[in-house]
Amino acid sequence: MNAKTTIKAAFPAAMLLFPGALPAEQRTGYGANIVPIAVYGEDNRADYYEADPVYQRLADSTAALFRARDVRLDPASGNASIDLGRTIRDKFNLGEDERYGDQPFGSFCSSFLAGEDLVVTAAHCFTEYAPEDTNISYRDTVFVFGYAVTRAGAFPTEVPAENVFAFKELVSARYDKDGADYAVIRLNRKVPAERFPLAVNRGAAPAAGARLFAIGYPSGMPVKIAGSATIRRVHADKGFFVSDLDTFKGNSGSPVFNADTMMIEGVLTRGGTDYIHTESDGTVYYDPRRPGGYSPGETYVLGQDEGRGEDVTLIGRLKDFLPVTEFERALLEAEKRNVPMRAPSLRDSGVVPAVYRPGEQGGAFVPAVYYPDENDIPEPTILSI
Repeated sequence: MNAKTTIKAAFPAAMLLFPGALPAEQRTGYGANIVPIAVYGEDNRADYYEADPVYQRLADSTAALFRARDVRLDPASGNASIDLGRTIRDKFNLGEDERYGDQPFGSFCSSFLAGEDLVVTAAHCFTEYAPEDTNISYRDTVFVFGYAVTRAGAFPTEVPAENVFAFKELVSARYDKDGADYAVIRLNRKVPAERFPLAVNRGAAPAAGARLFAIGYPSGMPVKIAGSATIRRVHADKGFFVSDLDTFKGNSGSPVFNADTMMIEGVLTRGGTDYIHTESDGTVYYDPRRPGGYSPGETYVLGQDEGRGEDVTLIGRLKDFLPVTEFERALLEAEKRNVPMRAPSLRDSGVVPAVYRPGEQGGAFVPAVYYPDENDIPEPTILSI
């Protein structure tokens, strides 16, 4: 191939556009004590319907973990009904102004698609590894894709039966309460091609300051995207890094992406206090077991640089169990050709590179460009090398 050959198959002439970005999030108040927390600075979570299509496509490749008994297949309708619990506000006894307080809960952990029939989650989600935390076996777990709020107020009570997968085989797992914590699980069948396996970083561990976002199911709610976070410090010897992601119990197993490469850097493993309850005498209770016995609580919030941080298992600890995906190859090819791949920003303006996956039945990922302002869209270009 000569130096000026036009690459049309991999890089379309008209760069396809992703309209709409994640909205600016409402700023919440700060707490007084520096203790483990769920939200750092602004609450940067967004529902599926609020998110940029790039995030939506990535979210499509995540699955919520449910007890098998809570998901019932109906062969007649071709759907699976989900037994959802009370609202988050009722379950955790939260105040009327609590964000997402009217949403239901149902799942107990998060996962992501890493191969055509492989998912990754956290080992501590299962009683085989953390009986002090849960009594749910991986054999009694189903993995549900598409557990999302696709429009305001429309909480999912069922999904297509084809979105529900059962456990088949444990490929690899490790549980260290002070280090790496992951499980690689083979599903009972292949996931349809429209939900693509995600890309992982097989190179050097990320450095402090790297920009991050996570996708998962906080507090058992439908999927949320949490961005505007960074790595605080890396404990490579112990197999994890510390971040300031806005994640909660239920996010365990969430993929944590590098916002500048679109590759997964790790698996959400441990976090701090989610909700606090403050009594009239000033006494504060952190995630009490029976929150109904206290005054209504709220999400615990500190400054972006305060608190313990959220722990993320380095993906390098399990990369040998994960196949190289089509998405990963495309991102590496883009990097090779100096095409920047970057997640749409929560706040930045201007041109932000993104990704696009053409076709209903699969196909290569190609670079695309996201323009927040339609007036800034340039004339179609052709990439030549």
